[in-house]
Amino acid sequence: MDNPGRLLTIIHEDLPAANGIIHIIDQPIINKLVDRPRDEQFSDKTIGEILTKDGKYNRFLSLVDNCGSPPPLRGPHCEAVDRARDGSILYMLSDAKHKLQELLRHHIFSQAALTYDELAALPQIQTMANQIIKISMSDDGKILLGEKGVQLESTNIVASNGIIHMIDGLLFPPSILPILPHHCDVMESKIILGPCVHCSSRDLDNTQCPEGSIALVKYAITVF
Repeated sequence: MDNPGRLLTIIHEDLPAANGIIHIIDQPIINKLVDRPRDEQFSDKTIGEILTKDGKYNRFLSLVDNCGSPPPLRGPHCEAVDRARDGSILYMLSDAKHKLQELLRHHIFSQAALTYDELAALPQIQTMANQIIKISMSDDGKILLGEKGVQLESTNIVASNGIIHMIDGLLFPPSILPILPHHCDVMESKIILGPCVHCSSRDLDNTQCPEGSIALVKYAITVF
């Protein structure tokens, strides 16, 4: 609590409920988070300079360099980037840089200087990709981001132009999903017996395929 010695007054008591008893007090109880220390050893450096000096961010910074985006405030480490080995990163680098730019903007807060404790007090945040990331807490009190619960690891790294948090995974904005195009290459055929006539019959040219038949062709459909 913000002040454990503060006295509270019960204004309504012993209100029965199906799962317990309710007591109404005259003011809210505010839990004050224990401030986590800030890493200020590089506070005179910019975010980009700090991330460049730390080899854990090399993979992610190479993506930043490839599309000229500003350095992120939440940086996935190299192992987190390496886990995206389904071809999505290579596809964005070669054929969908607009999606890569959106991905990187999704790792930048619209408010640059949010500490761990300030994040923990928010239900969600808005990124520079104009997308919402929900914030939740794990059972052991760690911040989880997004639907997949990407965990914050190193936090409160102070730079001259913001605060950096290292995360254990990539955050994919819904606006770029699915990343890879869906290819549906289908070849189908079906044989239906029609009226049987002799090949030399004059009626051969007058025979017709059964109702609903189509010409037998190969076709391919590509959905983007």
